[in-house]
Amino acid sequence: MKKLVLLTASLLFTNLVFAQKYTTKTGKVTFEASVPLFEDVFAQDDNNIAVINSDNGDFASVSAVKNFHFKTKLMEEHFNESYAETANIRKQLLPERS
Repeated sequence: MKKLVLLTASLLFTNLVFAQKYTTKTGKVTFEASVPLFEDVFAQDDNNIAVINSDNGDFASVSAVKNFHFKTKLMEEHFNESYAETANIRKQLLPERS
């Protein structure tokens, strides 16, 4: 019985000591780069992975660059080939410190 109480207490204590990290694999990242007199530039990625550490407020997000979808396929093609160079850069890590 003493071992059971000691084991339970140690499990509860270790949960308090270690940092609490919350993760999601269904995050959403959007960006807009529209200017007047031109077509709206809007893209969205619905398969983003995000992690937040509740102890110190650190946040990180990982997004596959090719997962950004635009209104028109031509914009998406130009973004992937000319701007983002998805052949060389496949994923982007977005860290944030508080």
